[in-house]
Amino acid sequence: MSKSKNDGKQSIFADVKKLVRLLEESDLAVIEVAGSGQKIRLTKIGGGINQVTNGKGTKRNTPVSVTKKNSSNQLPSKIVEIKSTMVGYFYTAPAPNAEPFVNVGDLIHQGQILGIIEAMRLKTELKSDFAGRLLKILVNDTQPVEYDQPLFEIEIL
Repeated sequence: MSKSKNDGKQSIFADVKKLVRLLEESDLAVIEVAGSGQKIRLTKIGGGINQVTNGKGTKRNTPVSVTKKNSSNQLPSKIVEIKSTMVGYFYTAPAPNAEPFVNVGDLIHQGQILGIIEAMRLKTELKSDFAGRLLKILVNDTQPVEYDQPLFEIEIL
């Protein structure tokens, strides 16, 4: 007896639910599973699941961690930090001699690539979830970065 397509989808969803539970209940920051030509990556940021990809570039939510700050000793509320979603090496450009994706003072649009983090030869694009002006790049090109490390400050326009 063969399984129907719906049985396969239900099985996949059950497996994803198990992975989400495992990620939520553990100290892990990322779980990535690949097989049968598909890849699923779950990233935990700030206590919850923030990114799910299917290996084809389709993503739900945002690939970057964003923190709005508004207390008196922190950044004004119109300024957000974009943080690293993983441990790896930060790159400001797509290749060593290429122009950087962005420069301080640039107006950026939502979805624009700001940089790349490489971990285990896998490059992950960091995209802005906001339109605004880039105020600061907080790390240097090729610098190793940690999970949740601030990389950029953007003024929301």
